[in-house]
Amino acid sequence: MRKWNWRGTPKKNQMSDVKGKEREQDRSGKIKNEDIDRSRTKHNYDLVRSNLNLYQRVKARVEDLKKEGSRVQKNSVVMYSNILTVSEEQANAWGEEKTKSYFQACHDYFAQEFGQENVVSAKVHLDETAPHMHLHFVPVNKQNGRLQARVAMNKAKINHIHDALPKFLQERGFDVQRGSGKTKDKNIENVHEYKVVQKKDSRKGKRAENVDRCGAECKRTDPFQKKKPPRKW
Repeated sequence: MRKWNWRGTPKKNQMSDVKGKEREQDRSGKIKNEDIDRSRTKHNYDLVRSNLNLYQRVKARVEDLKKEGSRVQKNSVVMYSNILTVSEEQANAWGEEKTKSYFQACHDYFAQEFGQENVVSAKVHLDETAPHMHLHFVPVNKQNGRLQARVAMNKAKINHIHDALPKFLQERGFDVQRGSGKTKDKNIENVHEYKVVQKKDSRKGKRAENVDRCGAECKRTDPFQKKKPPRKW
């Protein structure tokens, strides 16, 4: 059973941050990430269909909430950003259609949990080593319909998602299990730092699988094992 990967502490965004998220997910402007294969960028897709860009979607939703009574200030959190990842190995095992269904199921869960109208984007990137989805939603308190980030996404809600989403995915045929999901873990604010951590975890996982498959003999030939320097006499 595979552990599902979701960044345990979603990133808070004020309105001034949204343009940066838009450029990042749409691959616009100068791209510094060497892992991005621009020849595959055309295969990226958004599960939320709209003629508006991300900034326009968020602004339109916030304006609607203001009309309905939400008090929105310049420093208000208007969007949460989440990253959901499928390892390269798992994506190859599942194939294109099941991987796409997995991301769709993740989108459906967040739409159910936070409201379809509040999920403003679910952009799937296929132009890097591991497929992943950038899912953004406007944090609305379901009890009163107002923009209230501290209520919509707090530690209790994060822990709830870590418990509920794997079950939601299992019911839809995905053999996944809950990760550690500890909110006390270090919050990784930078998406590129997050991807570096995911690579390290993937490498550790491959090493563990090699050891389990091959036993003691494999340990001696483990490609991830550091070689000891030759002994000096």
